[in-house]
Amino acid sequence: MTETFPLSHPISAGDVPPDGETVTFSADETERKALADTFDLDEIRSLDVSFLIKPWRGDGLSVAGTVDAVVVQPCVVTLAPVRQTIRETVDLHFLPEARVREDVSEVSVDPTGEDPPDVFDGDSLDLGAIAAEHVALGIDPYPRAPGARFDPREAGVGDKEPSPFAVLEKLKRGGDQ
Repeated sequence: MTETFPLSHPISAGDVPPDGETVTFSADETERKALADTFDLDEIRSLDVSFLIKPWRGDGLSVAGTVDAVVVQPCVVTLAPVRQTIRETVDLHFLPEARVREDVSEVSVDPTGEDPPDVFDGDSLDLGAIAAEHVALGIDPYPRAPGARFDPREAGVGDKEPSPFAVLEKLKRGGDQ
């Protein structure tokens, strides 16, 4: 069973013209809400995609372009809403899974070389899943509202226990009392 992602925009590899084609789309309100829930965000205000799709190595596809989004999430200090603009550049190559399985006799990875291609199942590649993945990569994991700062004394944790480093420094200096 194949599960579909909240943002789905499949394209058939066989339908891509030899010179390539530009594909643009925007997530609608339902898709943005579902993605916001998936990524544990307050809101995704916009999500716009522009990809140039070209044939690559015969039956593969090259996907290049941008994913732009505006997300809102809670500040890690105050929980106030923080707005973030995301712009991710995409430059990926894909091969059909069946072809990759045929070419797996020996795997060598060059850490300074080009990334190996990703795979897609059957004849269809989901551009929506690629876009959603790049939005997730662009989300700030620790958003902070302007001017928000954490004061341990205000939180009631500053005067109770010394830091582990202060304890180690005291031991190092020979004062264990």
